[in-house]
Amino acid sequence: PNDIYLNNISTFLGGITNAAGAISGGNSAISVNNVSTFTGGITNAGSLNGNIQLSNVGTFGSSAAGGIVNSGTLSGGIYVSTVSSFAGGINNTTNGTTVGTILSGWIAIDVDGASTFTGGISNSGTISAGGASGIYVTAVSTFAGGVSNTGTISAAGLGMHIFDVSTFSGGISNSGGIDAAVGIRVSAISAFGASASGGITNSGAISAGTFGVLVSGVSTFSGNLSNAGTIIAKTGISITNT
Repeated sequence: PNDIYLNNISTFLGGITNAAGAISGGNSAISVNNVSTFTGGITNAGSLNGNIQLSNVGTFGSSAAGGIVNSGTLSGGIYVSTVSSFAGGINNTTNGTTVGTILSGWIAIDVDGASTFTGGISNSGTISAGGASGIYVTAVSTFAGGVSNTGTISAAGLGMHIFDVSTFSGGISNSGGIDAAVGIRVSAISAFGASASGGITNSGAISAGTFGVLVSGVSTFSGNLSNAGTIIAKTGISITNT
């Protein structure tokens, strides 16, 4: 079941906002499927029990109106799949004294299949992923805006995982805390980073069971890989086949 369900719509204007209410939707609290154009973004500042799910969408969000923002409590994940153009990014943030919290049994933020994704992904709140990754990006042609964490990410698998992306710009930064089996993994990327705003930077704390930072199978890596924080892992930083 879905509590807010949009399906087979040509153009949807104005977005979806849960300002302070509570929505319990079983599998998905908010679901947007088969929409050609969706502007205005999705915002949760209340309580959602179920996923925010977006699939088979032509154009979603804008740099002005935003993409997907959570500053409330989401007992589920944010799942974006098969989108031609996604703008405005995904942001788990704070609202006054309220800390945006995502509690997922699998992946907390998942971008799986997009031609163009702009605005990046940022977390300044709390992310807990019980089954796999805190933040996962895969099967994207062009990803712009990078991925950043200034909050906390706890994951059974990987804290941040970027996999199978043609062009990834904006880099990855952590100035918060990551606790996972692998802290940050970047693999199977054609072009990663940029000289001006790229690379991987840690100025926070990474606690990992195996690798703190793992880079493998990257054709072109631009920018620095730097650590000014703390990495506790069997292998702090590993770069292979790059």
